[in-house]
Amino acid sequence: MINTIYPNIKETKMNKRREYRDDLYQVYARYKNEWVALTPDESKLLGHSPDLTLLAKKAKGQGYDHPRFIHIPPADLNFAL
Repeated sequence: MINTIYPNIKETKMNKRREYRDDLYQVYARYKNEWVALTPDESKLLGHSPDLTLLAKKAKGQGYDHPRFIHIPPADLNFAL
């Protein structure tokens, strides 16, 4: 991806990771303050729940022993430290 706003800033792994995180947040924004379970390759949503243990059992019941879990924050919490 070409940075058109700041063309002198090179694309780094950190920038790509941040962009990926922001994209995930947009996709799963309807599950605010909940956990989502994804397939290991992150191509499919397995389920969502406010309780991680219930979600883990649900994913295991679907045949996924090692799904990816992501917690969607209650609001867009982008801020500088």
